[in-house]
Amino acid sequence: MKPDFNVAGLDGVKASHRSPYGVIKSEWRKNDDGRIRWKISVPVNCHAIIFLPDGEMKEVGSGNWDFEL
Repeated sequence: MKPDFNVAGLDGVKASHRSPYGVIKSEWRKNDDGRIRWKISVPVNCHAIIFLPDGEMKEVGSGNWDFEL
């Protein structure tokens, strides 16, 4: 997952995809203080590679993830 958090005029996005393994979800929103809250849901027995705004790549396993960026 590699969202573009810097699109002008865009304060958040919510998306999901029904895969053969379950629903994959990604939702992010900019707070009033400029920080970003990113929620991710990865189906059981799966993993996702995510790209953080600082360029760091991270692998997460199944479950619900909540990042404050």
